[in-house]
Amino acid sequence: MEGVKEAHRIVSPYKLASRSFRPAGTVVRIGDVDVGGERVVIMAGPCSVESRDQIERSAKAVARLGAPR
Repeated sequence: MEGVKEAHRIVSPYKLASRSFRPAGTVVRIGDVDVGGERVVIMAGPCSVESRDQIERSAKAVARLGAPR
């Protein structure tokens, strides 16, 4: 087609997350932490948000245990 630089035939599920589509992977920077890079990232906190106070208490407890911010 005129004006089309590149096209990919989509034949498998989760195509945008597959290594065949994006071999290098994706790194997302949150603050000064890279998620998806060379280092393993462990996230901690409640599984659901009940209140602002709950989130703040959880964050402080995790930080006291040594998690970087």
